[in-house]
Amino acid sequence: MQPAARRWSPPAATEASPYAMPSPVQPAASKGTKETVKNALSRWGRKVGEATRKAEDLSRNTWQHRG
Repeated sequence: MQPAARRWSPPAATEASPYAMPSPVQPAASKGTKETVKNALSRWGRKVGEATRKAEDLSRNTWQHRG
């Protein structure tokens, strides 16, 4: 019979470093998180729209002044 295989596991953070301190888990504010994501996507969408308009204007001006 073979002895049970021992698996290595990394030491806990507090054992590995005296400077690492576990902190309590904060409860998730799902509505706040959803609003944050919604606002971030909204800002991103506006930036993409603005960049698209600028690219279209540059393209239009390039073709108009080409010839």
